[in-house]
Amino acid sequence: MGVDGERHRDGRAPGGSRTLRRVIVSAVLGVLCLAGALVAIRDVARGAVSPHPKAAGPVSPSPLPGRIPIVRLIQPARLFWPGAVHTLPATLPDGSAYQVVAVLSADRYLVTTGEVSPAGATAVRVFDTGTRTVTTIAALPPNTPGQLQLGLPRNALLYPPLVDGDVVTWADTVIEGGSPDTEVWAADLTGGRPVRLTRIPGTSRGQAREVGQPRPVDGTVVWDRYAQSTTTGIYRVPATGGTPAPVPGTAGYDLVTGAWAQPAGRQVAGGAGSGDGGGSGDGAGRDELFDVLTGRRMRVPVGGVGHDERLECSPTWCAGAGVENISFAVVKADGSGGPTELDRPYRLADGGAVALAAGSDKHGNPQGVVVWNPTTGVWGGLDASYRVPDGSLSADVRVLQAQTVPGAPVEVFDLTVVGRPA
Repeated sequence: MGVDGERHRDGRAPGGSRTLRRVIVSAVLGVLCLAGALVAIRDVARGAVSPHPKAAGPVSPSPLPGRIPIVRLIQPARLFWPGAVHTLPATLPDGSAYQVVAVLSADRYLVTTGEVSPAGATAVRVFDTGTRTVTTIAALPPNTPGQLQLGLPRNALLYPPLVDGDVVTWADTVIEGGSPDTEVWAADLTGGRPVRLTRIPGTSRGQAREVGQPRPVDGTVVWDRYAQSTTTGIYRVPATGGTPAPVPGTAGYDLVTGAWAQPAGRQVAGGAGSGDGGGSGDGAGRDELFDVLTGRRMRVPVGGVGHDERLECSPTWCAGAGVENISFAVVKADGSGGPTELDRPYRLADGGAVALAAGSDKHGNPQGVVVWNPTTGVWGGLDASYRVPDGSLSADVRVLQAQTVPGAPVEVFDLTVVGRPA
C-alpha cells in the first residue's frame, strides 16, 4: 500500500489498467463517438452562408431564444475564433504520436503519449513547438506483450490530465504484485517531481478501484471515488501533498466542473425520476450545485424540458435532457431567461462556458462538431475529423484535436478562446 503524499523517487508515475468509467447521461453518449462534453444542434454542414450577424465586432450577453433554429449550414468555427486554432508538428521530435490535452501558451502544449487514447496513454509531457523540445512530467512503466495482447490490466492514465495554473493532475493504475492499484498524482509545471496524492489498492478480485478525474483548483486537488459505480464521496488534498480528506456530505455527489458537484443522476427536484437526490441530507435535493471547497451551494433550474429532467450544471449554465431524451435544452444556472431547446443531445465544456454538439448522420457516422458560446449566441462548426478527447466525461475538457492521417500536421481547437468574454 502506498503512502499519501509520497514523492516518487525518479519522478515517474506508475500506471495502471483500464478501469470502469462513470457514465453520465448514457443516452447522450450514445450519439457521440467518445466520452466528452457534448451538445447538438443539427448537422455540421458544408457550404457558404452569409456571415454570422454576431461575428463582426464585440458581442454582449443577450437573452436566449426559446428554441435554437435548425442549422444545416454553419460557418467554420475558425472564422469566429481564429486564435483558437493551433497547428502543430505531426509527431514529437522523437517521432512519437501524441494527444494535446491543454494549450499552455502560444507554443507550449500539455500532451500525452503512448497509445493515443486515455485508456492507453502512458506519459504526460510538455511539448514546446518553438524550441522543439519535450519535457517529461511523468512516464509509466511499459506494459508487457501479455498485458497488451491478452487484455489484462495495463499501466495507463485513466483520463486526460487537467491543468489549473501551473498545477497538472492525473489518475492512473499501476500493476504490482498482480493487483491494479489506483493512484492520483499532481505536478508543478514549473519544475519538481510529481507528488503521489493517494494510492488505493485493487480489490481482492484483481479489479482497480474507481476514481473520478482529479481536478486541480486553486492549489487543491479534488476527486470523487466510487464503489459499484456509486459515488462514495469526494476527497480533497493540497496539490503539494498530504493526507486526502473526505468532504463531509458528498456521498452521492459527482464532480462536474472544478470543485462544483451535483447529486449523482442530475435529476432535478420535482422530476419524476427515482432516487433521493443523494448528498447533503439537508433537504437540498437534486437541484443543487455544491462547491466542495468553499461550501457554497446554489440552486439550479427546475422545469423546462420535460417531466423527468436531467440537468448537468456549471455555475453559469445547465445542460440536460427530458424524458427518454426526446427533448434537450440549455438554461442559465440562475434560472433566468427560460430554457433554450435544442434538437439533439449536448454537453458543457471549458468549465461550463461552452457547449458542444457532435453531429452524426442516420448511420451514426460523425459529421463534425458544433462549438457554441451560449452567452454570446455565436456558434461555428468543426469538420468531421474533430473528436472530444476519449475518456473525458467532465465539463472541464478544454481542447479538441482533429484526427488526421499519419504524417499530417496536428490541428487542435482551444475551447478556452470560445468561452472568454468578448
